[in-house]
Amino acid sequence: MRRIAIINQKGGSRFLAILGAIIVGVALFAIASTIKQNTKLKPDSLQHAQAIPITEKRVEQWIVHVLEKPNTGALALKTLEQGDTVKVDAKLGDWFRVPLPEDSTNGFGWINGYAFHREKVVSKPEKVVSELERSTGGAIYAKVAANIRSGPSTSHPVVAKASPGERLIYEAKEDNWYKLRGGDDGEPNWISATVVMTESEQHSQDRMSVLRQQMRDRIPLRMTDWHWGHQRDYAVAEGVVQNVSSRRLESVMAVVLFYTASGEFITSEDALIKYDPLMPGQSSPWEVMARWNPQMAKASVEFKKLFGEELDYREK
Repeated sequence: MRRIAIINQKGGSRFLAILGAIIVGVALFAIASTIKQNTKLKPDSLQHAQAIPITEKRVEQWIVHVLEKPNTGALALKTLEQGDTVKVDAKLGDWFRVPLPEDSTNGFGWINGYAFHREKVVSKPEKVVSELERSTGGAIYAKVAANIRSGPSTSHPVVAKASPGERLIYEAKEDNWYKLRGGDDGEPNWISATVVMTESEQHSQDRMSVLRQQMRDRIPLRMTDWHWGHQRDYAVAEGVVQNVSSRRLESVMAVVLFYTASGEFITSEDALIKYDPLMPGQSSPWEVMARWNPQMAKASVEFKKLFGEELDYREK
């Protein structure tokens, strides 16, 4: 019986050892798979870029940057504007590789595919003109505060005033004057064509105003000035940024990235701008400090919300 118990004990120990080895092996395999997967998904793993036929693409956004690496924190190598064209020869996720033999030590830069997307503009619906307006001429709008006169010349007396943007119904146009629908006394009044715009001109102006506002809202910040330098034990960057959008911006942070002379990233620091919230049209100073490193030779600036949302900007 003692011999059998010893044999069972040895057998149990061997089984536990084998089971432990299997568990360790499975765990190591899972860790290796995770590392491999993360490596594949790493956005700046340039070895995974896929070559594509060399294609010329048009920049559809207002201002974009060609970056040293395919991530938004990389050093900007070149600035492009809407309408510029670039050639691309490889793709990595949402990023396209741009050959830049004259501007990059690597011979290329990266640009996000968003730069080539054209914004869809929703057209303003055509105004339905009533039968009365159609039969009597149409509508015009005062561009400024304007005089309405009793006849088609400046020698006729002023009988009323039109406010800026006021809509007026006219019956006919003679030379450079619009004949307005009769007033309270039934007599027609007149207004100069130089101080009014037609309905189609008004619609065009409204559409341009909408487009300009959409552009300002999409690129909400404008950098009016910035510089950086070495002060004692710190690298200090400071400047002024303006909110050019139609909405208030809360918890805006300035992010400064420092590089060596060859463009190698060293470190970055961030800080909230002075005024919070930043109201539409308002400007705010900002300052960011980082521990000085003698290798610091270049710097770039970005803006983001406190919780990570990036904010595009343009320079003055």
